[in-house]
Amino acid sequence: MSFSVPPVGDRKVDYAIPIKSRTRKTSLVSVLREVLVGLVFGTGSICINATQFLLLPLKFFPPTRALYANGIRYTKAAAAILFSESVSSH
Repeated sequence: MSFSVPPVGDRKVDYAIPIKSRTRKTSLVSVLREVLVGLVFGTGSICINATQFLLLPLKFFPPTRALYANGIRYTKAAAAILFSESVSSH
């Protein structure tokens, strides 16, 4: 199945070029940005998970269960922000 798409200006639109024949557009800035996003995402994920583990002992004592619930709610919100920002940055 083949279809033709009119070119825009003097070059074809990206979706009209087969994937295998597309040129890869990479620059040092884009590579550094990808590495930085990966490091920030990984560090944020580890910090959120570590905080959840540090809060775990609060769950077992009745007077501190409210603190545990608030802490877990806070880390869930932080994870949602981290995931939504990492998706929108690409």
